[in-house]
Amino acid sequence: MVSKISREDFKLIVASLKAAYPKEDFISSQHTFNLWYTALQDLDYPTLQKAAMAYIMSNHFPPAISDIRQIAYDLDAPADDLAAEEWARLMKALGHAGSPEAADYWNRLPETTKEIIGGFSEYREWANMPTVDLMSVQRPMFIKRFEEKERVKRFRGAVPTSLNPPVKRLEEQVAARLEEKVHRPGSGVSAPEDMIAALKRRLTAG
Repeated sequence: MVSKISREDFKLIVASLKAAYPKEDFISSQHTFNLWYTALQDLDYPTLQKAAMAYIMSNHFPPAISDIRQIAYDLDAPADDLAAEEWARLMKALGHAGSPEAADYWNRLPETTKEIIGGFSEYREWANMPTVDLMSVQRPMFIKRFEEKERVKRFRGAVPTSLNPPVKRLEEQVAARLEEKVHRPGSGVSAPEDMIAALKRRLTAG
């Protein structure tokens, strides 16, 4: 296995984790350190640093090696820049969901993000999820639904103002069908361009 991080840099990652979880038995021996390093050395320092911080910000208990690997993998998964930016904002807000300022952080989130989550109670439920579940289950779902909603917005903005009333009806149809398909098990919906194109042709023909 090719090492992408030096042992010295890996010690900095471990030091951060040990500072966040000051338990005597957490990566407490040289043997344990060697095991962690061997299992994670194929990841570079910036990726490991981000994964460690993402875990620390939303978990009360020390991670397993698999937790850090999963988060690092999910952080590298490609995503639309805007969707990724909104996900990062949401992760920051989730880190404060248990604080007295939870409602303030919730209120600052964009309406699109709130719609995807569902409500304040769901926001707090997300905050209590293990980071591995957030990154491997909730993040892909959030990215997909955010991108779908942004496509609908861009479609409406590209149509002349004189067509706004019928476009609004089209938007509602698109949104309804997207919601239906996204929530249908095994649908694999990722892009609604074909559906939008069909609706545009119908509008032009009418």
